[in-house]
Amino acid sequence: MSSSPVTAAAAASALVWNNLVAPAVTSSPRSRAAANAVVAVVSTCAARRLGVRDLGLNGRGFRVGAAAASIPLAAYAVVGAVPALRTRFVGPPEDAPLEWVLFRIPVGTVVTEELIFRSVLHSLSRSTFGPRWSPAFDSIVFGLWHWRVANGSLPAIAFTGASALVFDGLRQRGGGVVAPAMFHYAVNGGGAVLRSWVHRGA
Repeated sequence: MSSSPVTAAAAASALVWNNLVAPAVTSSPRSRAAANAVVAVVSTCAARRLGVRDLGLNGRGFRVGAAAASIPLAAYAVVGAVPALRTRFVGPPEDAPLEWVLFRIPVGTVVTEELIFRSVLHSLSRSTFGPRWSPAFDSIVFGLWHWRVANGSLPAIAFTGASALVFDGLRQRGGGVVAPAMFHYAVNGGGAVLRSWVHRGA
């Protein structure tokens, strides 16, 4: 089940939610993370009931995900071990770092974005545009999803959009959302842990 209007409506709904509605109806990063996850789960369940196929909700891809996740984790370990690199991570610490690493990142970011983008929109866009052009569509929408958090910075949005190509590649190689989710958490969670650790030692 997919058509251009359905795919466009799903993408537009995601962008409106993250950039306009969620900031207006949630009062804190914690509530926003919870609301995002609820919307993602509800959207995925609705897509399944409506007959969207290949949502990637299976247990495949653990080995691919573990291999991919080891790359950013190894890079963070090197940065943490080299003082000249470590000083680049000195800055304002995240508020409530444990909450970031154990809830906001895995629930509000990884679960939310992997269900919306690597499950629902990935399936819809491939059905609509085919495997050749769907990665470009996914990248554009993923970049625009971060419009508000990037404060409209086009370079930041473009970089984030380009990262979707990596996530989509892992989705294909792993056969589901597990591999990109593991890599996603390693990148975001590992970075948060490193920033917190460096700040404490600064």
